[in-house]
Amino acid sequence: MKLSQWQGRTWDEIKNQAILPTETNDLNTFFAAEEQRCHEIQTLLNEVAQIDAEIDEKVLDLYGIMDPSDRQRILGSAATIEETREEIVNEEET
Repeated sequence: MKLSQWQGRTWDEIKNQAILPTETNDLNTFFAAEEQRCHEIQTLLNEVAQIDAEIDEKVLDLYGIMDPSDRQRILGSAATIEETREEIVNEEET
């Protein structure tokens, strides 16, 4: 599989070479593809956050830390599974 000629390069390296479409339909297609890719990336980031929260909860369970205040103190500002799920649902609704 061939990698994109732009992959791994900075904007400064490609700004004089990259050509954006000028036709309205082409621009719309370009921006729709960009929006889709951003959505895919955000979905992956949400999954990572959810998995991270699940791991935290499982580790606390493993060590027998069941008191909610102890769990929150140990996790500090880390979100609970429920908070992460709520956040994911809220983001998907927007």
